[in-house]
Formats: sequence, structure tokens, C-alpha cells
Amino acid sequence: MPSLGALIFMLGFAVGLAASTTAGTVMLILGGALFVGYWVWWLIALKDGQTPGKKVVGIHAVRADTGEPLQWGMMFVREFLVKGILFGILIGLSFGILFFVDSLWPLWDRRNQTLHDKVVRTQVAYVVGSQDTREENPITQTANLASWPIRVAAAVLDSIMFSLGALIFMLGFAVGLAASTAAGTVMLILVGALFVGCLVWWLIALKDGQTPGKKVVGIRAVRADTGEPLRWGMMFVREFLVKGILFGSLSLISFGILFFVDSLWPLWDSRNQTLHDKIIETQVAYVVGS
Repeated sequence: MPSLGALIFMLGFAVGLAASTTAGTVMLILGGALFVGYWVWWLIALKDGQTPGKKVVGIHAVRADTGEPLQWGMMFVREFLVKGILFGILIGLSFGILFFVDSLWPLWDRRNQTLHDKVVRTQVAYVVGSQDTREENPITQTANLASWPIRVAAAVLDSIMFSLGALIFMLGFAVGLAASTAAGTVMLILVGALFVGCLVWWLIALKDGQTPGKKVVGIRAVRADTGEPLRWGMMFVREFLVKGILFGSLSLISFGILFFVDSLWPLWDSRNQTLHDKIIETQVAYVVGS
């Protein structure tokens, strides 16, 4: 469907530009209407955990742990950030091999999931009805949610550690390359060890719904509906795809305005969420046990 819609739109747009007659103008209008209408259909379908194709055949994407249909935010993450950007890049790098592996994976997976389903912890099920079965988990109640100053402290710590680590790594690497002595070799080894150590710390923290900064101040990211800590896959989506790529790009486009709006949003939000929390339906809570 996306390919056919894009082809019809591009052909209509090209013909409309080439023709300087009334027919050309009509073709441009029809092409634009088709484009807008098609994306409206996509947006309407996404809010029910569907794409136009899924809507036609009567299936929808659901959470693997609760069976609830995905809402618009998580469907955007699933369809555009994970399947579109992340898997699109990896498929290109693997010369298309990952596409076939990902598509065929449900044939032998006991939970009938694709690889991109496993990243965002989703499944695809038949549409049998709609009901909201969510219950408020104690960890997601307001009393247990991390305060805004604590969240800011964690973010500042992450920024300082990342910037300082990157600076030390680049300086050490440059000095190590410039020096042709044993000291230069030692410097390269130390810098490499620092890089690997920081990466391992990040990976260890991510599996518990944390970053190094969050770990220091004792908070973690949890699912807004169940209160369960995010695991590695969803933390990767949250920290790198949504906060890093999506919000990083939009913050640049908005000259930094979105960064401040997103950071300040918990101050007036009833669920103490940032905008990026709302997209992937997460909250940040104090660690009350393991």
C-alpha cells in the first residue's frame, strides 16, 4: 500500500507539473488530496494498533505482556522508528538478509513474534474486541514517581559523564596516535579500556530501566500501565531512537525549543511524564526493590 500510494502520488505530481493546462492543475489537486487522505487513513489506523493493511485483514499490534492494542505513540515507535529507521538501516547494511530473517522469524518463534516485535515487546493478534483492562500499579502512582529535580539531576549526570568520557577518549586517542613510543601505546590501551568500560556500564544499566545517571540517583524508567521496569530493548528505543534520534532531530529543527518543552513538561503533567514518555507510554519512578 505505501509503495502504490507513493507511486500514484509521484506520477500525478509529475504529470501535474509537466502539464501547464487546467488538466495539470486538476491532477496536482487530486495528487495532493490522495497524499493527505492516505496519511489521514494511516493516522486513524495507528491509534488502534493497526496500519491500513492490518485494518483490512482484521489484525492489530498488541503489547506482549498485557494483550492491549498499541496506541498511537507506540505504533509510531514500532512502525517508523524501529521497522522504518532501525531495521531499514540494518537491512541495507545486511544487503537485505535481515528483511527475510525478520519476516520469517514467526514461523519458528513460539510466541509468533518477528525480531522487531521482540525489540518493542509486541505481538500481532486478531481483532476480537476493544476494552481497557489496565489497572493502576502501585509503582506508577504519584507518590512513587521520581520528582522533576531528581530526573533533571540524572539527566545532567548522564550528560556530564558522556561529555567527559567522550572528551577524555578523543584526547587520549589523539595523544596515543601522535606518540610513537611505548607511552603512546599504553595511552591507546587505557583509552580503549575506558571506552569499553563506559559501554558495559551503559548496557548493564539499560537492562534495569536505567542509565548511569539514573542508577546514581536511584530511579528507573517503567511501563506506565504495569509499573514493570523497562528492559534492554525498550530502553534502547526510549533512550536512543526516541530521545536521541527523534527528539534530537526535532529539537534541532525547533532551535532547541522542543528540548525545553519536553524537559519541563512533567512540572504540570498529572502523570509526571515528559513528551517522550507519553510517546512510548513510560514513567520514571524511584527504585523501591529489585
